[in-house]
Amino acid sequence: MTRLREVGTGRASELLEPANGLLAKAPLEEEPFIVAALTRYDEGRYEEATRLLDIARRRSARSFEARFLAVDANMAAGNIDRAVKDLEALLRLAPEQAALTRETLVLLSGHPETGPVALEAIEEDRTKLMVLTALARAESDPDALIEAIRTTRAAEAVRGDPRAVDPITRPLIDAGDYPGAYRVWSELLGRQPGEAGLINDPGFGGDLPPPFGWSLRSGPEGYAALGPSGLSGEAYGRRTTELARQVLLLPAGSYRLRAEVLDPSEAIELRVQCLGGEEIVRTRLREAGAMAARFSVSPDCRAQSLELRARASDPPRAAAFLIESITIEGDGA
Repeated sequence: MTRLREVGTGRASELLEPANGLLAKAPLEEEPFIVAALTRYDEGRYEEATRLLDIARRRSARSFEARFLAVDANMAAGNIDRAVKDLEALLRLAPEQAALTRETLVLLSGHPETGPVALEAIEEDRTKLMVLTALARAESDPDALIEAIRTTRAAEAVRGDPRAVDPITRPLIDAGDYPGAYRVWSELLGRQPGEAGLINDPGFGGDLPPPFGWSLRSGPEGYAALGPSGLSGEAYGRRTTELARQVLLLPAGSYRLRAEVLDPSEAIELRVQCLGGEEIVRTRLREAGAMAARFSVSPDCRAQSLELRARASDPPRAAAFLIESITIEGDGA
């Protein structure tokens, strides 16, 4: 193997004779089979190469050389599912080569000819979510992403890691495809898309991840957290900051924003804003009980953000808050 690294793969045939001699002296070692497989690979005899590499891996399951060469040989032979399984193993066994391994997995998964087989062959939940995140960054077609989610059965993987939903959905929002993002988000959660425009998780049950569920912030300016009584937290008054937000898909029309406030604060406010655009409505949660504010959405405002914000004070003063629910309803008045 040292000699192989010195001469490179282009002259592997020169090593076949000494490899056969080593095989006679050390029949349980994997190296002679790797060299022989490399020679077959250079000659275009890919199936023979994969069989020799299977023998090499049985002799040493942790042989990086055998697995890396097996990826190339299986791809050349059209055994995409076997190549994917080796790539998944290499993610664990060769972390120093993780970037190259991930790139190869993503290329196989995103190619029209190899994608369906590659996606179905992925076994580990972490790998599924990694590949889907990479595909989302490179692929703006929600139908293709939804098909990939179904092929990998990613909805099952998301149950163990709901934080993975936002990175897969967010690229579509950044691209301005808000309905497509909502469809992908719903598919990952195993939900029907439902009626666009309704606020998700109005009672803060905490079972829906962002971007169409609540995204909570915590930092030097304050924090927000979900609990049995609702959405609670504290602002420190140092600077104006966002503590919680949710993306909305409100069609053009008139609405009423409602909140049930248990612990009010002059420093806490709700705001609805067009994504990437102007503010629509802002109201402070300065009194306990029911709070309501009317607002209208114009036809050119295709998606909105609902934000819970903390205002700065001079001098800075801490302010706690507790909100039981936040809802948005159509306003027929």
